[in-house]
Amino acid sequence: MAESCTLPLRAAAHLVSDGCSDDGFDYFRGWPIAQGREVFETMVADPDALAGLPLVHAPAADGLDLEGGDVLGVAWTAHLMATGEQLPAGEFTFDTRNWTLPGTSTSTTGER
Repeated sequence: MAESCTLPLRAAAHLVSDGCSDDGFDYFRGWPIAQGREVFETMVADPDALAGLPLVHAPAADGLDLEGGDVLGVAWTAHLMATGEQLPAGEFTFDTRNWTLPGTSTSTTGER
């Protein structure tokens, strides 16, 4: 899941979903996981490839968001069931403050 936390994918999510909040981006990234490894790996490698996936066209035509928020809890539940312990705090926390905007040397904080 961590490899899907990229600005190009965030931009694709924004276009496909007609806007995308921070939580919406997380839910969006759960959707390809539910579609299987091939869709997830394609999406991470080339976010623009989403436009060519038939799986994207039908929901978009119906005005539905591509989201899989329910999928995101699977790892937590599996870990708890296997170990009897909660995941360590911050295990799925991403620091997006220093993302570099594609094609620039400008970070999301505006620093160069």
